[in-house]
Amino acid sequence: RTDKGNVFFNFAAFEKDPAKRLGKETHTIKQSLSPEELEKEGIEAKDLPFLGDMKDWTQNAFSDAPNTSTDLATDQPGEDDLPF
Repeated sequence: RTDKGNVFFNFAAFEKDPAKRLGKETHTIKQSLSPEELEKEGIEAKDLPFLGDMKDWTQNAFSDAPNTSTDLATDQPGEDDLPF
C-alpha cells in the first residue's frame, strides 16, 4: 500500500500445457510474490490463488473476418435522422 492508499499487485503468467488447454486459454494468471514475501506469509508459490486465464486473440476465429462496421457519423448538417 502506498502513502496515498493505492494497492499494487504483481502478476505472473504461466503457459498452460497445450494438452491441458480448454478453448483458447493459453496462460494462467497468479499473483507474483518475492521469496521473502512467500516465506513471511508461510505459503508456497504453487498455493497462490488462481486469478484467471489469458487468451491468444490472434488465434480467434473472428480475427480473419473482414471489418464490416461503417462509420455512421457525419459532419454534414441535416444528414442525420435524429429528431433534434
